[in-house]
Amino acid sequence: MATPDDNREPGLVRLLHADILRDGGSLEAAFETSDGRYYWVFLQRSSFPDAAGLHHRWLFEWLGGPERPEGLPPILTGSPEERAIIRRLEGFLASRAEGSGASPRDERWLPRLQELIRYIPRREPAFPDDIVRES
Repeated sequence: MATPDDNREPGLVRLLHADILRDGGSLEAAFETSDGRYYWVFLQRSSFPDAAGLHHRWLFEWLGGPERPEGLPPILTGSPEERAIIRRLEGFLASRAEGSGASPRDERWLPRLQELIRYIPRREPAFPDDIVRES
């Protein structure tokens, strides 16, 4: 999520929403960034839980509007990008826990954001070969 002009990442300043979708379990969170853009994280549910009971697989992130950009590849399991997403979201939560002023809106959505963070590393594996097969 680095900005093209200076490679610094804009901070997450406000949680717009974090919720479970009506498709049966996908999770989504939207934030306003320090540079005035919108940052989205979407964890798509699986068609069927696997043997371990995992219900999510595809993870996406993007800057912009609520519609996921067409052709956006999913984030690979265990990748540096996945770890960066988790760090970014955990950093936002930590900033709210340190008393920096969670708004009532943040408070409403924080439990769902915590759930999203917990499920990202527990999702079904998504490796490069899986993405090629799904295309």
